[in-house]
Amino acid sequence: MKKIFFLLTFCLSFALSFQAIGQYDGYLNDTISSSSSIDTLYLYFGGSTETGAASAALSKSFGIEGSMNIICHTDSLSGATDATLYVQYANRSVPTLWHTASSTYLNGSATQSINVDDPEFTADKCRLMVITGTVSGAGTQAIRIQSEWTFKRKR
Repeated sequence: MKKIFFLLTFCLSFALSFQAIGQYDGYLNDTISSSSSIDTLYLYFGGSTETGAASAALSKSFGIEGSMNIICHTDSLSGATDATLYVQYANRSVPTLWHTASSTYLNGSATQSINVDDPEFTADKCRLMVITGTVSGAGTQAIRIQSEWTFKRKR
């Protein structure tokens, strides 16, 4: 009986040492419009809508080392609004201080795909920030931003 008890204890402790790899993913979809001034759009990872969480406080907290993959597709809906796309991280120690991990110029007249892969992701929060330039002439121009993200926790 003791042997069975020790065998079961050993098997249970061995099984508990293998944790399942956690995976989180999401989809963000929004449009940014600009007219005569510079405009900024923030898309926070997590939340229950396509536009992500409403704020950094409500966004997904990763809190562990892992691998982050972000794929963004941009398309001009009405003209050639140029913009810059920033992938930004915040750490748990200072959640209001965002660090730019990657930036990409968006040519508003072209459809673009951007892939950001960070195999050593250690931040607590992640967001996309899009800043449009000013539009010359009259009217409003828009860019659609679609993003898919996947986070895989390391063991």
